[in-house]
This record gives sequence, structure tokens and C-alpha cells, in this order.
Amino acid sequence: MVALIAIGYANSGFVDKKGFSLVNHQEEDKEEQTKPEEKLNVYGESERSYISYSIPGAIFKINIDNTHPLGYGLENYYFSLKTDTQSYPYLEEGWNVGYLGEQFTVYGFAGAEVQKTLKNSLVFGVQNKGNGSITYLIDNPLYRGFWDQGKFLFSNALFFVGQ
Repeated sequence: MVALIAIGYANSGFVDKKGFSLVNHQEEDKEEQTKPEEKLNVYGESERSYISYSIPGAIFKINIDNTHPLGYGLENYYFSLKTDTQSYPYLEEGWNVGYLGEQFTVYGFAGAEVQKTLKNSLVFGVQNKGNGSITYLIDNPLYRGFWDQGKFLFSNALFFVGQ
């Protein structure tokens, strides 16, 4: 039994690679979202418009499938600290254990434009691969020991997933 746990930006190494379920959002969506500073060319407005596309640090209430071993022992929600705009669509082949739906709650500041890209996105997922599994932890549950529940989630990834 082999298990791989990818945390944070390590997930980007698996995006759009053959044999892995993690994919980028549709390219059409990216083309439609032109940043305001690209339209206006006003220097004084660039910092203000950039903030709409950033997450300096906010807590998101995500949905958890606590019937899956990764979510075992958690409530049907989890408070995840997001410190970046990284997002991926739901896994087509695998288990979407932690995810943001069409509507979600944010505590702190997250730009309006980036919140649109986070709708219906994966936060924690598991893909079976051969005799093992890959656990995708898009948000780092161990970031600065932020939540005790993050340690619990990581322990589930380490000891239970792929068994």
C-alpha cells in the first residue's frame, strides 16, 4: 500500500498530468476574467483593483463528507484557512471530501473576483491509484498549527486513507 499526500502548492505538480484527477479550471473562464488594471491603465487604481483578486488570509467554512476516512470524526463542515487563490474543480475520478459549493461562508477578507473562482471547488480530495491513493490537500491543514482539527484531518490522511 502506497499513499501520497500533496499539500498546498505541491498539488500543482499533478495538475493536468496523465493518470491524475486534478485539473485546472476551464481556460474559457480565465479568458473572461480580465483584471480591472488591464482595462483601465490607471496606476493609482491598480492596487485597489488587485485586491479583488487576492486572499491575504481568510477562513472558509467548507463542506466535509465525514463518511469518508479522510473526514472521519469531523463535523459535516470544516473551517479552512486560505492564504492564496489556488483552486481546482471537483475530482471526476475520486472522492471530493472537502469542498466549497455554490454558496459558502467567508470570515475575513477574500476579494470578490477570487470568490467567484472558488465556487464549486475542491479543498480536500482522494484519488485511488493502483494499490494506493493520492490525497490532495489544497489548503494546508497544518499551516502554523492553526486548528487542532487540521492536525486531526492530516492524521486521517496519514493513517486511514488508502487502507
